[in-house]
Amino acid sequence: MQRFACLMIVCCAAGAALGEPHTIDDRAHHLGDNTLPEWKAFTTPEARSAPLKIDFEAAPNATEFTLKIQHRDLHSPWTVTLNGVSLGQLEKGKDPSFTALPVPANTLVAGSNTLVINSRDKKDDVVIGPVQLLDVSPRKVLNLGRVLVTVNDAAGGHVPARLTIIDAKGQLAKTWYTATEKTAVRPGVVYMLGDQTSIELPAGDYVITATRGMEWSMAKSPMTIESGQTATLPLTIQREVDTTGWIAADTHIHTLTFSGHGDASIDERMITLPGEGVELAVATDHNHHTDYRPYQEKLGVCDHFTPVVGNEVTTKNGHFNAFPLPPSGKENVPDWHQSDWVKLIDDIRAHGAKVVILNHPRWPRDDNNPYGNAGLNRGSGDRESGPTRMPMDAMELVNSCDGRTDPLIMLTDWFALLNHGEKLLAVGTSDSHTVYHHVGQGRTYVPSSTDDPSAIDVDQACKAFTDGRILVSYGIFANATVNGKYTLGQVVPVGNKPVKVSLRVACASWVGPRQAIVYVNGIKVAERTIEPHEGPLDTMLTFEGITPPHDGHLVCAVVGDPVDDQAYWMEHPHTFAATNPIYLDADGDGKYTTPRDTAAKRLADIDTVDQLRAALQKVDDAVAVQMFSLLRERWAGDKRSALDALARSMDQDRPLFARYLQDLSTH
Repeated sequence: MQRFACLMIVCCAAGAALGEPHTIDDRAHHLGDNTLPEWKAFTTPEARSAPLKIDFEAAPNATEFTLKIQHRDLHSPWTVTLNGVSLGQLEKGKDPSFTALPVPANTLVAGSNTLVINSRDKKDDVVIGPVQLLDVSPRKVLNLGRVLVTVNDAAGGHVPARLTIIDAKGQLAKTWYTATEKTAVRPGVVYMLGDQTSIELPAGDYVITATRGMEWSMAKSPMTIESGQTATLPLTIQREVDTTGWIAADTHIHTLTFSGHGDASIDERMITLPGEGVELAVATDHNHHTDYRPYQEKLGVCDHFTPVVGNEVTTKNGHFNAFPLPPSGKENVPDWHQSDWVKLIDDIRAHGAKVVILNHPRWPRDDNNPYGNAGLNRGSGDRESGPTRMPMDAMELVNSCDGRTDPLIMLTDWFALLNHGEKLLAVGTSDSHTVYHHVGQGRTYVPSSTDDPSAIDVDQACKAFTDGRILVSYGIFANATVNGKYTLGQVVPVGNKPVKVSLRVACASWVGPRQAIVYVNGIKVAERTIEPHEGPLDTMLTFEGITPPHDGHLVCAVVGDPVDDQAYWMEHPHTFAATNPIYLDADGDGKYTTPRDTAAKRLADIDTVDQLRAALQKVDDAVAVQMFSLLRERWAGDKRSALDALARSMDQDRPLFARYLQDLSTH
């Protein structure tokens, strides 16, 4: 297919009457890299490469004009510049539509003018055009009216927030003349720092909702916009979840500026972080050490969060978030060409990182992801390839922007690895690349000696990560203690006595937790229904009579309804929270023994299937599966066949055995 560096159109826009549209290009251009015969009805099937360049004649514009661009099938950002002046982006969407962009006064020059429409994504097949220039402002073309919005807390002080604006058709509404250095704006979404913000909208009816992440209430108000008129809208939100002693961390955050994809610039990210209540913000652009501090200072948002320099070390064999790191940009970064996990993470730590996290372990596809490529058995934690130990500190249990990292699915992987003996902790993250996707929606709560978000001790926070004293959150806050005093990461002396688990569950009034579950060694040992509630929820659930037959790791999880509101759109079909493990010492030796090590001890004197069958009566399924896994490494021939037959006889109504055997047959 023939390729062009650009497509140049020369036409004349001078001489039309004031207020009439001047067609500066009357064609519909197919840009991209494919031949699409089905597009023959409205454009050429053959694509030409971006950018689209249109040269046209015009006179200077003493007032603001409007550029109207028709388009369809836009899936990536397409930018528009006129004589080198950025006018904005075309609105994404598959259906035929148009974008009207303001042309500031004095942008046009006498004689030749150049319009350029371009995208970084050269594979995005789109149709652009015709293009018209109108010598009136978009305020007239679109019948705009203005609303002045403020967002306050219960005490009357301004608070950063996200505004979601829905039109009468239930769609996200494009705003006009809203972007400033103190806002981050996308269709239907405006992040603001709380003080009065001017928003212009076409005349009509809207619903405007203010939010500030999962700890705060929602303020929702209907609004009628009248053309040429100005209205005011004060909104009040208040904190509904008490997280005293805990700070909200997001350890997976991107910018277009330094990651090269997504759409949130570094300045916009400084506005979205306070707007979602993120207090510890770890910058993790791909293979880049990003320092937020200069941008924080420039925009005056230092009081809202503590920044941490990090890096999403992006390899062909997985992505790893690492922090803290020196603010060196692209210089002196870990060797992201390294595919051996142990060598890679040793190198990451040599660069200064105290915390290393495996990101989205089941991304990007079923047939290509870190755990799948390693041949992870989701029943036993065995791996066919890769390192003999997991060298990272944690894995993402929640990634709120990756639809594949569903926490209910990832729990299975995590429990299998814990049962296999890995000391692998769980975190929640957002992985937000854009303004629209909520940064901090998936988050990790970290204990802190201060509740001042600008004064968080980063070293203290890192130690909490590696000690396992952290909570995973996706809309719900949950924390647990055992026997009234033992908490995350601690070893509980149990002996042969039952333990009492106390689980605090808290959420905002617009979140609905439904089920609380206690797992020991990944096996559900207790659960409780959480009844619907009015207003915010903060309740303590108690589970008694849990008696482990041997040492075990105890994890609590809470699952809730999805948030059915466009103001807090969620990728996954539920809200969620989980603790990290509390360790149960049932044998009284003063330490925690993993299920795999327990299995090895129980197998010391076992040499026949009959002996194994008797031993299995005294252990839970997690240890039993580890016993089978270890014996499969030792036994061969008839003994291996008898072992497998015994395992198959145990898989009915025993999910862990069924999962172990299923993965054993497929790997």
